[in-house]
Amino acid sequence: MTETKKRKKGGGKLTRSETVTVRLDPKLRYLSELAARIQRRTLSSYIEWTLQQSMEDVVLQKFLSKKEITLAEFAEDIWDVEPADRLLKLAFQSPSLMNFEEGLLFNVIIHTNWFWGGDQDRTLLDAKTNRVRRSWSAIKNRAEKEISQAEYIQLIKGFQESEDGEEI
Repeated sequence: MTETKKRKKGGGKLTRSETVTVRLDPKLRYLSELAARIQRRTLSSYIEWTLQQSMEDVVLQKFLSKKEITLAEFAEDIWDVEPADRLLKLAFQSPSLMNFEEGLLFNVIIHTNWFWGGDQDRTLLDAKTNRVRRSWSAIKNRAEKEISQAEYIQLIKGFQESEDGEEI
């Protein structure tokens, strides 16, 4: 027995891409469309490629080493699919690049001893990233002031208790 599947219109949705809305000067858009045609790309693909290429020209200084690297090189150090890991890497490798919201999130993380295993110096190597990942929604809610400090502490205690009950 054969099963017929309905075909969706348009191309398949790629999960690796995110949609960004930008405004372009009409001349720049027209020229971008021409460049995309020359390279046999869609306009979207051309813009993504152009952005990737430009990352090679943007230079920054790493926080601790003071070494100058390109943003493309830096991306290898900080990119992670987990937002919690990405934030920790950015905070410790180039804190001046954090935006206000990231600063609020990191402030919650840095002041939660359970994520660090004590009162020692806070470094990326000391971070208990699994705990930060597990608590990410509570961290976000606390940073956005959607929950009180007392509610946040209760959630963290709940995470601690569930971790204590887990088999290793």
